[in-house]
Amino acid sequence: MSRTKVKCYQIPMRDSDEAAVQELRSIGLNSYESRAYVSLLRYEKLTPMQVADLAKVPKPRIYDVLSKLEAMRFVIREPRKRKPKYLAIPVKTALKHYDEELNRQYIEKAKRIEKASLKLAKMITPAAPKVGTAYVLDPEQITDWASKALAKAEKKAWGIIPQAWNSVFDASNPKNTIVALKKKGVELKFLRKVTKGNLDFIKEMGKYAEVRHCLESDFAFLDIDGKDVLLSAVTPDGAPDVGIWIGHPSMMKLLEDYFVLKFKEGTPLNARIKELSAD
Repeated sequence: MSRTKVKCYQIPMRDSDEAAVQELRSIGLNSYESRAYVSLLRYEKLTPMQVADLAKVPKPRIYDVLSKLEAMRFVIREPRKRKPKYLAIPVKTALKHYDEELNRQYIEKAKRIEKASLKLAKMITPAAPKVGTAYVLDPEQITDWASKALAKAEKKAWGIIPQAWNSVFDASNPKNTIVALKKKGVELKFLRKVTKGNLDFIKEMGKYAEVRHCLESDFAFLDIDGKDVLLSAVTPDGAPDVGIWIGHPSMMKLLEDYFVLKFKEGTPLNARIKELSAD
């Protein structure tokens, strides 16, 4: 009695093979790629049609699947013109290649995201705020908005000022905004941590604005004419984090009351200079 010979690619996948497929899918391969790779690991050299039968991959798709695996360096193709066969690259080597490629793609994508973020921040600027509106600003926009907002002040500009806004309040520059605002008669009051490191800068600023010393604040804000406010969280190193521009009377009243209280508690600049001199 003759026995029918069962070819390897007619044998169903084992439970351990199915578990291996799920592991490969968990790291980013799709179902067809995972099954094809496991089939080649199990049976070494196979033709595309054999892989399709064994891995249960639709035959019209198998060449694309194997080409993708070859590009990812999971398999190699024998250099023959007729009926080429594919071989699996050992697991440790294949996954090392895969990890290196993912890292390379991640770094490239991170660089593209960073470039796009900088470009979009400059390309897309929210319209001028109106009463009752609010805009969320990213760190790249905050200093620019602080500068533009300050320039529009007509009666007063109050605020708790972080170090990151130094360029906005650089009074050593005769064209700086606060120099011009002082000439216009705008009331300028600011709270800022005054140290020996920034004393010269603050002294110059104090020629045009009333500056008082305060402890380091975990947020900054700029009140323009009691109509609009730029509010920003501040990182531990003093840089502005995400910011919000708000044009709402109730919010303005709350922040102005807070500022008046803190300004009264602040140390006048001349007194702070004496404190620093005594240290």
